[in-house]
Amino acid sequence: MGRVFEISDRRLEAMMSIVDNAQVLKRHAIFPIEYTIEPRALEKTNQEYMEHAIKLGQEAAEKCLARAGVPADEVDLIITVSCTGFMIPSLDAHLINRMGFRSNVIRMPFTELGCAAGAMALGRAADFLKARPGGNVLIIAVELPSLTFQRKDISQANLISSILFGDGAAAVLVSGAEMRGPKILVSETYTFPDSIGAMGFDLRDSGFHILLAKDVPEMIGAKIRELVDGFLERHGKTQQDIKGWILHPGGARLLGNVEIALGLTKCQTQPSWDVLANVGNLSSATILFILQEWLEKRPLNSGDHALAAAFGPGFSAEFLLLQWA
Repeated sequence: MGRVFEISDRRLEAMMSIVDNAQVLKRHAIFPIEYTIEPRALEKTNQEYMEHAIKLGQEAAEKCLARAGVPADEVDLIITVSCTGFMIPSLDAHLINRMGFRSNVIRMPFTELGCAAGAMALGRAADFLKARPGGNVLIIAVELPSLTFQRKDISQANLISSILFGDGAAAVLVSGAEMRGPKILVSETYTFPDSIGAMGFDLRDSGFHILLAKDVPEMIGAKIRELVDGFLERHGKTQQDIKGWILHPGGARLLGNVEIALGLTKCQTQPSWDVLANVGNLSSATILFILQEWLEKRPLNSGDHALAAAFGPGFSAEFLLLQWA
């Protein structure tokens, strides 16, 4: 019996070490913790996902449009982003009926891109506006990872997921009209070879089970310098030209590895650490929260360049080159 308790104590110590090193001080969840940890059928949790995704998505979209001074009927494309639930019709269809978007508004739902999806949505919005100068694209990211909590899963991946991820929603308007703020110059995607099992979800009768390889931070850290330098070089820039680093943190270890590989200080990436500490990893919405931090607290000068990066299932990395107007 003594040996059994010894192993249990060591495992508990290891778990608490993960908690202490996560750098996540608080997060938000749509339900109280007592209800969140209750086992529920996939049908029930998905009904909860639909209800709250629509509610939070509408709230974020309305605040975004009001702040930009753009009415719903002037939006030409809606990109909705989420990976923590499933709904058909997608979120955009529900919001068309609720918010007064045009019936011919173009819809583009992203459902399987995970943490990289917010950055990818920004890239696709910029691509759309190249063909529709003067148009408006509304991106809405809603993630409810608390609904994927698995009470009986004691794997390290589930533990890390439970510590890192929080619920949240964000919306951003990308416009072809002249506005203050960053302009998206170009975007690129890189998919790591033979990395299909590095991150994702396994859908079972009990719901979403996180798949997360423990070496993801090292995989990114070993490659990120080469990827960033190549991306910047292809577009006539170097690291010295970059004044803002808008980096999706993923987790503390991943962000730390990226800093080391790129030779960055914590001061240069502080908005990423602040978002991780205050709301956790919000999957696709995280990069939009970090962008907001830069806009409000670390605004760049006109003409300055910034690089945004996010990582997700595939395993893939998404890069964007921005220039402040």
